[in-house]
Amino acid sequence: MTRVPSRQLAVRKLVFLCLGALWLTSCQSVHSEAPPRAVDGHLDLSSWRWEKRGTVSLEGEWAFYPGQLIPPREIAGVPGPEGAEVIDVPSAWHRKSIAGKPLDGHGFATYTLRISLPQHSPQLALKVIDVGTAFDLFVDGVLVHSAGTVGRSEEVSTPGFERGLVVLPDSSRSERLILFHVSNFHYRTGGLWEHMVLGTTPDVLGLYDLSLGYGIFLASGIGVIGLYQLGLFSLSRRDHSSLYFALFCFAVVVRILSTDERYITELIPGLAFNGLIRLEYISFLLAPPAFAAFITQLVPQCYPRWMPPSVIWVGLACAVGVMLSVPRVFSEWLPLFQFYLVVSCGFGVYVLGKAVALRLEVARGFFVGFLVLVLATFNDVMVSLDVLNTPVFLVGAGFFCFIIIQSYAISLRSAQAVRSVERLTSELEAYSADLEKKVEERTLELELANKELERLAVVDGLTQIANRRHFDEALDKEWKSHRRRGAPLSVVLCDIDFFKAYNDTYGHLKGDEVLCLVASSIQAALSRPNDMVARYGGEEFVMLLPDTSLSGATDVAERMRRIICELHVEHQASPHGELSLSLGVASMTPSDSSNKSQLVGRADESLYRAKGNGRNRVEACPEAAASGFT
Repeated sequence: MTRVPSRQLAVRKLVFLCLGALWLTSCQSVHSEAPPRAVDGHLDLSSWRWEKRGTVSLEGEWAFYPGQLIPPREIAGVPGPEGAEVIDVPSAWHRKSIAGKPLDGHGFATYTLRISLPQHSPQLALKVIDVGTAFDLFVDGVLVHSAGTVGRSEEVSTPGFERGLVVLPDSSRSERLILFHVSNFHYRTGGLWEHMVLGTTPDVLGLYDLSLGYGIFLASGIGVIGLYQLGLFSLSRRDHSSLYFALFCFAVVVRILSTDERYITELIPGLAFNGLIRLEYISFLLAPPAFAAFITQLVPQCYPRWMPPSVIWVGLACAVGVMLSVPRVFSEWLPLFQFYLVVSCGFGVYVLGKAVALRLEVARGFFVGFLVLVLATFNDVMVSLDVLNTPVFLVGAGFFCFIIIQSYAISLRSAQAVRSVERLTSELEAYSADLEKKVEERTLELELANKELERLAVVDGLTQIANRRHFDEALDKEWKSHRRRGAPLSVVLCDIDFFKAYNDTYGHLKGDEVLCLVASSIQAALSRPNDMVARYGGEEFVMLLPDTSLSGATDVAERMRRIICELHVEHQASPHGELSLSLGVASMTPSDSSNKSQLVGRADESLYRAKGNGRNRVEACPEAAASGFT
């Protein structure tokens, strides 16, 4: 760099803007009123107002059972099983000491948290980011989310990662039990080491989309800057500083995508745990060599000759070691890697501090930007060591601020580069806005598609009434309800008379029209909201009549038969000359000695009796035919 009067005003504005962005990032999850924390495995949210106060982090003291995978049914009671410890969440369990002895990073454990909720709480959801390194999540005894395979040994346990937005079942409960089974045999530490957020489903979904948009913004912003620097290098290959800075940007992008909320799993859904951890470590180890090579090009007069090669070759050697080993091995080297990072940061501070002393161009802004990055990196290292409990990782924002300042410094060397940066910044803002819009549109499309799939799963495609599956589910539900109440439950099976002959005479299209006509006529004639008609198969229909005796069900069946006859649909192949129905009726008061298949079977027998007795009639299961029938 040549010594020139610095453009201090412009640089200061940029530095203050980046510091403000970093401060806003660090405060993005801080609420005006401190939320309650879990104490002794219990989180009291009974006075929490979701609509006013939003989401809450499930941090604090969780109940902890090291070396145990306790089934949810055994821990549902109060008090829970013996052997419970208390552990801070989020944190890794190797920081926990029992009887003065720290736990090993490898093993398995159960975490539980009881949550007291306000009466009539809305539908709630839980945001789970990362658990080390395999887990099963139970809510009130129901398995709702998992990643990898939880096991008691390395042979039966497999690590995994699965970002999750878990909707809590049965929102009417005021007491919820969150239980995690966690095992780790493939990484240096294990446990619930990330923040988890509970809130209403729209709030948590909004937080999920916001974090995704934030990660995309950082990664795309830094990536575009890297591509821009690569473009500068292609125009002037004598100056390698743009190339090294571009490589530094790309390493940072991979680092951002593979850490924090693991955004890279959205881009590569099948990415395995080992590959994810390797990307995290390799990007972490390749960024200092790229930066060291860049700074040697930028200020060659400000460093000893031995310093850059040391940083570069140590980083490359560590990256090769990561590539050739497995996470269980190279994760144990993390303290060594962090020491290397601290030394690399010291190298940067020394070189840039000397550039400031020599009054080189934009050296002050360059130096302040690097200090921002060093502080963000220090924060994340302290969080990984459980020394600090910052709610968000800052290194991504620190990288972003630093790279913006670096790009500005490099762009000052050319007026054309400045104009290009302004254009790219405008394009980046438009691209980010378009991405956010597309994410919102895609989310809405997925919600609508899911609702349509749920509807299609229980609706007959031709007649648009309930299908056989929906009937079976409704029958099972009503059977259990009537057995508890001792109330009669009736089933009516009906069949269109001589339907095959109708198809042969009038064609299948007319046959489909008749099926739709019969279905809509029966459905329209059912007077009670709980009564149900479903297509049972082919030309057969079934009616489910809750709280209906045999005589009442027979009256309903006779009414349906008359309704179809009064349609006066021509049927030349029928002896009756018109469309007609044969119906079989059965009724039962469910008991422990009977089952629902008997009820359907009796209705089927009655239907065959109606067919055998001339069709176009109703036959009911005789009361003396079977014990338990009404």
